[in-house]
Amino acid sequence: MKELDEAKLGSLLPPKTIKQLEVKYLYNEVASIKNWLAKSLEMEVKRWTEEREPEKLDGHFHSELAIDVIQTIHGGQKRAAEITPELGKQLSVVLLVELSTFLKSYQKALEEFKEKNKQHSYFKATIIANINNCMNFRDHTEKTTPSAQDSTRLKILGTLSVIENLGYDVLLQDLFLELKPIFRKFTQSKWLSCSETINEIIQATSNHLSEFKTLHDPFYQVRSKGDIERILGNPSL
Repeated sequence: MKELDEAKLGSLLPPKTIKQLEVKYLYNEVASIKNWLAKSLEMEVKRWTEEREPEKLDGHFHSELAIDVIQTIHGGQKRAAEITPELGKQLSVVLLVELSTFLKSYQKALEEFKEKNKQHSYFKATIIANINNCMNFRDHTEKTTPSAQDSTRLKILGTLSVIENLGYDVLLQDLFLELKPIFRKFTQSKWLSCSETINEIIQATSNHLSEFKTLHDPFYQVRSKGDIERILGNPSL
């Protein structure tokens, strides 16, 4: 904003006027970013329903949503900080809240997609791409959030965990359905015939866990270990 630049350079305006200009700038910048985030999510949801496999990046299903959102937020923070460092800090606090609100909308949109598009040709691939998105959002939040903003930070991380678990439930549903009759047979078998049943469990689990290889590596490793423990620890599923 030209007026703010002039105020910064010469301090020719009264402090009250400068403050009013800063408030106006923050309002307009936040409104612009909110509008862009909403349109970005709308376009992303539209892509989910297309009969196309999500793009892959280094072998992992990929979406540009998280990258675009983070770059937009960073751009707003940078522009404000170039006017005054304090203005940059103020905008950062507001945009963190806006990110939290955006992620709630993202969660709701993904829940609706899950319920309405189970027959989609690339249903699981789309779910995996969105799980992978969470890693970028999580990294950004953990690296850029000051401790003074812990409550909003926790809300963001909590929403990301909900999105991740929503995706994992989708990926595991078919596996658990396949394992139910095998575990039933396992509990009814004599000890000598258990080895064959165990082999069936291992084979079925391995086949389904291979789908997780398109998750980012930390998700794949943690999820695979956790699901094997869950399967072995819950024969009734």
